[in-house]
Amino acid sequence: MAVNSLTMFYSTFGWITTLFNLILIGALLIRFLQKKTIGTLLLFFAYVFVGVTSILAALVYNLEVAGVSLSTQTLLQMIASIAPLLSLTLIYIFSCRHILRDNELLKTLHTIVISIVVGFGLTLFVLGAFNITPQFTNFIVPEGEKASWWQIKRVPITGTTLYNFSITAISPPVILSQIYINLRVGIRSFVLAKRTSKAVRKRGLQLIGWGLITYLLAGIIITLEISIHWPTGSAMPPILWALRKLGFVVAYIILYLGWIMPEWLRRRIRGKTWFEMQYKNVRVS
Repeated sequence: MAVNSLTMFYSTFGWITTLFNLILIGALLIRFLQKKTIGTLLLFFAYVFVGVTSILAALVYNLEVAGVSLSTQTLLQMIASIAPLLSLTLIYIFSCRHILRDNELLKTLHTIVISIVVGFGLTLFVLGAFNITPQFTNFIVPEGEKASWWQIKRVPITGTTLYNFSITAISPPVILSQIYINLRVGIRSFVLAKRTSKAVRKRGLQLIGWGLITYLLAGIIITLEISIHWPTGSAMPPILWALRKLGFVVAYIILYLGWIMPEWLRRRIRGKTWFEMQYKNVRVS
């Protein structure tokens, strides 16, 4: 299959943003090996799912050029759509340790609902994408006849029907779940930042809040990308797509800084290190 300039743009830009995600994953892995805490482990796997999303999304364009079947491409796209929800679940669990105060019942309900959405949507999508649907049937009343049970005609459901239904069914829960959890964590972060007098903690919470706002704004861009009927050949769809990808990367970086608060950032916030302050006091005395 010939490689057009648009496909090359999507592929190249996708792999560039993927590289940034992989760097963050590497940094979190190092952090976990240093700290060996549950919190850093949760964050590490949350970013791993983000990396999986980015890799699959970029890989799809290479598979398109290689002529790989459409079913395989759509399956990878579906996994790339669901992986952020798994990442969000881990972020939510991590947030309950430091920011949110949800009890075990609420945490369990959140996890169960997200698991059901992911399992249900992915199952239908796989069946539809690969057209594995001989056992599924629908009941349709023949045109011009009454809806009596003996007149109902049995018609197989096609893979396309399941595929479209899976997209329609899973998209709203995925979007609403992300908005709901991100808004909760973001608002709570700003509230806690306002209450604390500790400079490092305040800046960390503010970074988390702004990171989640950036993430939500990047997600909104996709609405402009798909809801407006752009003229054929318009440059706006790829531009909006690139802005969305870039917005997500910026959000992940800001969130990484807010969650982890690297030592160099702590020193910058404090203004001077403890050693420098002590050295100054010794010289004065």
